[in-house]
Order: sequence, then structure tokens, then C-alpha cells
Amino acid sequence: MTRGRPPDTGSGRPAPRRRWGAEASRDDATSLAELRRIVMGPERVRLEQLEERPVASPDTIGDILPEAFARASTTRQRVLALAVEPVMATAVRTVVRKDADFLGELLAPTIGAAVRKAVSEAIKAILQRFNEALERSLSVRSIRWRIEARRTGRPFAEVVLLHTLVYRVEQVFLIHPTTGLVLVHVADESCAVRDPDQVASMLEAIDAFVREAFRPQPPGVHLHHVEVGDLTVWVDRDASLAMAAVVRGVPPRALGEWLYEARQRVRLAYQPELERFRSDVSPFAPARSLLEPILRSARRPAPRRAHLWLMLLVAAIASLVGALVDRAIGQARLLDTYVDLLQAEPGIIVTSATRDGGHVRLEGLADPLASHPSDVLERRGLTAPELTFEPFSSLDPRIVERRAQQRLHPPAGVMLTLGDATLRAAGVAPRAWITQARSLALAVPGIERFDDQALRAEEADVEVREDVEEEARVAALRAAARALETTTLYFMRGSAELTPDAALDHARARWHALVTAADAAGLPICVAIVGHTDPTGSRRANQALSKARAAHVARALAMDDARVQIVGAGALHDARPLHRARRVTFWVDVGAGCPSPDGRRDD
Repeated sequence: MTRGRPPDTGSGRPAPRRRWGAEASRDDATSLAELRRIVMGPERVRLEQLEERPVASPDTIGDILPEAFARASTTRQRVLALAVEPVMATAVRTVVRKDADFLGELLAPTIGAAVRKAVSEAIKAILQRFNEALERSLSVRSIRWRIEARRTGRPFAEVVLLHTLVYRVEQVFLIHPTTGLVLVHVADESCAVRDPDQVASMLEAIDAFVREAFRPQPPGVHLHHVEVGDLTVWVDRDASLAMAAVVRGVPPRALGEWLYEARQRVRLAYQPELERFRSDVSPFAPARSLLEPILRSARRPAPRRAHLWLMLLVAAIASLVGALVDRAIGQARLLDTYVDLLQAEPGIIVTSATRDGGHVRLEGLADPLASHPSDVLERRGLTAPELTFEPFSSLDPRIVERRAQQRLHPPAGVMLTLGDATLRAAGVAPRAWITQARSLALAVPGIERFDDQALRAEEADVEVREDVEEEARVAALRAAARALETTTLYFMRGSAELTPDAALDHARARWHALVTAADAAGLPICVAIVGHTDPTGSRRANQALSKARAAHVARALAMDDARVQIVGAGALHDARPLHRARRVTFWVDVGAGCPSPDGRRDD
């Protein structure tokens, strides 16, 4: 081996040079320092950093705290805000109690804007409710909802809620994940609530099943939400607390933030209770106030104001159309009233009734002995329209009877009556007049026969006295007839029952007096009981009711059917006030019996 040359290692490279003495000692110290740096280096760095940090003091914390808030993440900042919030609230309350003027100085610059905003929001809320009321009462959609409520048996308010609800948080659970117990449970008053612990256990079981079924899952990953029909269960949790909300409808995006914020508030306020929790949930009862704000709801906004104005415009148009229709109906009814009044008058026939806008024209025929059409309408308080009536000879029995009175000029002791085209004369008259009447009566249009069997001629003094007595009896009969004709009985509205103050006994006494006078005079009579109604109701109903009232009076007075004729005259349009129209009147025909069922009169 040659001194000063490194030995051969067999690999073509020289063997490492071996150091001796002081040089070897220096190499060992260097290697030990290097080994110490490698093994203890990270700990030395951390120790040096700790040594460089300032000692905790008010000044140092004041320097570090702003930097800590600035460097904190968004999530950490929210937790810090929740932690600081109670301290800040207490501080503000303390300042307000000690110096209320200071708070007033702070709010003075903004109080006007706040008041304006509050008033604006109040007006918007009023308009919103008004729009919703219109929407529910006038819109086609509200009609569909009412039909749906009637079909399904649900209340209308519930149907409206189902169609307008966007979401409603119905229940909130605060759950201890380790034990699965419900610490706090709040629920909306309108929803059905089951056992909260059972619901929490089911949620934990579903969460465990999902995490087990879909392995592998990172630590801390849990079930976020569950949908069942229109219900959604939204869950927010960490290792120490879980929050679950049951939402009907579409949950808002902010629901997760509400749950997270409430969970952090509970954790900050009840951290010692959570660490000691075993099964007693009573310490967490005050936490209801932290969960109840989550019970929120939202509905679809009311229609825009343009929709409101459109609804108002439609309502105004509908009112205008209704007014025009009512006016047209009123004019049509007035035209019918004109025709009915004139047709009811003897000797008048209406052949044409037209209306052009507000102009009414009536045409027809009128007997010279009949009342003038304009007088008929004016007696009823109606303004006569344009009238065109041509003269003609009416064969109405009442007009024929007037014509006979005009042609024959009967003396005072003679009464003429017409029935079935037969003119009957009763009483005492000169023989010459009797002879003349037999020839003239048949020349009157509408008279086919002249009956003078009840007519006696003036002869001897005895016969004259008898005639005087008979004339007195006839006069008494006429007086009794007039007394009954002035009797009026009134009825209840829409009924065939007499009013409590109806003079029924008075009418019964006059009827008996008329029957007695007719028997004494030996003359037949026919009493027409005429029923009337007020103008309300249809023509058919008024006709039936008026006839029923006349029949009721006939029964109440126990009248002889052979001497009574029931007449339903329908509605009276000229009675003022209206209750005066609901009545029964009497019309007495002396000298003629009432028509028999076959249409002939009984003498």
C-alpha cells in the first residue's frame, strides 16, 4: 500500500479518505449539529416563533384582534359575529339606559327617512291586501278556487292557501346527534304534530342508512335534505348539534343560513350544557326563542296594480251595462204597464205598442162611450205617450150597458142590467116607456133580447103604493150594494192572509144586509169579489195570488156561491203606498144572477 494514495475499493473509485486527530473531531461535531438540526429543526422553529410573539396584554390583544378578524374566513366571521352579538346588545342597552339623549342624537338624522319608509311600507301593505281581496273576489281564478272548495269540501281559505303558498316552515327540531334526542321542538299552530322524538329518531336512522348504503363517504358528510310530496326536511348539523326544518312548498335558499345561524347561537349559548348532556332536555327550553324566528312563510305576490285597475275598469263597465239593462227592462215594463192598463179598461183595444229609444207610441181602437186612453193613464199617475186610437163600437158588456142607458133613458124607478146579450129591466115605469123600450132595446148593438118580466107598469093607486114600496126596496138594495162596494179588505205581503186590522166583521155585516135587501126586493144579485196585488212579482203569480185572496174572503164571509163571482184582477200599478194595492174590493150587479158553470146567468 502506497502512502498518500487512497486504497482501491474494487469499484474503480478510490476509497474514502480516513481522517485522524483534530480533523476527525471537527467532522464529528459538524455531523452531530447537522443531525440535531434535522431532528429538532421544526420544533426549534415553532419555539422561536412562540418566543417572538408578544406577551398577552391589552395593548398586544388590541393590535392582534383586528388582524384576527381580517384574516378569519367567511364562516369564521359569522361565528365571531354571533359570539360578539350578545355583548354588543348588552352594551347598547346599557348606553341607552344611561344616556337616552345620546341615542336620540344618533337616530335624529335617519328618523325622517325611517318614518317615510314605514308609511310607504304600510301603504304598500294596504294596497297588497286590497289587491288580494279583489283577486279573491272578482277574478276568474277565485271562481275556480270556490268551485274547487265546493267540490272537495275544503274551506275556501285553505284552497287559497294551497294555491298561493310559496313555502311555509311548519316545524323545527333541535337534535342531539349522539343520543338522537330532541332538545327543543317548535311548530306552526296550523300543522299536525307527531311525536318529535320519533321524528328525530327516524331522521337519524335515515341518515345512518344512507351513509352506510353509499360507502365510502368522507367524515362529516351527512344527509342534507329529504323530499316527501310537497314537504321537504332540511338538515344542518355538526358533531354536537343538528337542526332539522320541515318545509311545505319550495324551501328558500336562505333556509340553510337560518338553520346554521340558529345552530351557532344555540351552541354559543349552551356549550356547557351540551358538554354535560345525558338525557335532561329542560335546560334547553329557553332556546325556543332562537328557533321560533325560523317558522316563516311566503306567498305569491298580489297581482300588479295594472291588474287592479283592469278589475276596477271591468267592474265599472259591468255596472254601466247593468244600469243600461235595468233601464231597458224598466222601459219594457213601463210599456207592458201601459198596455195592461188600457186593455183592462172596457171599450179600449190596443193593437200596437212600439218603443223607439225613449219614445213610446200606442195605437188601437176606442169606443166613444169608453174613457179616453190618456185619462186612463193619467188617473194611474203615468204620463201619456203618443196615442192614436180610432173609434169603433165595442161589444164589451159594460159598454153595451152604457149604450142602452144612453138610448133608452130609463126612469128613476127602473134598473137596467145586461148579461148574456140580454137586457133586463126591473122596477116600475110608465106603460108607454115600456112599450118603447121593447122596440128600441133590440136596436142597440150587443143586445139580442129584452127581458121585462121584472118590469111593471104604473096603474091604480094601490099599484102605485106597491110600486113605491117596491121602489123603496130597490133603493134599499142599491144602498146596501153601494155600502158593500165601499168596503176594502187588505192583505199581508205575498200572502192570501188578511192583515190583523182587516174589518172582516164589518164586511160580513154589509154582506148580510145586501142579501136581506135583495130577498126583500125580489131581485137577483151577483157580487164580484175582486182581488188585487202590488206590482212586485210576475204577472202569472200576481194573477194567481189575487184570485186566491178573493176566494179567501168568500170563505171568510160564508158567502153563497150562487151569488158570488171570484175575480183575480192581478197587479194594481197606481196604489200609493204599495200596501194599499194588496186588497180585495166588491162589485155588486143588481138584477142579474152570477154566471153558472155552463156560462149562463141565473135569474
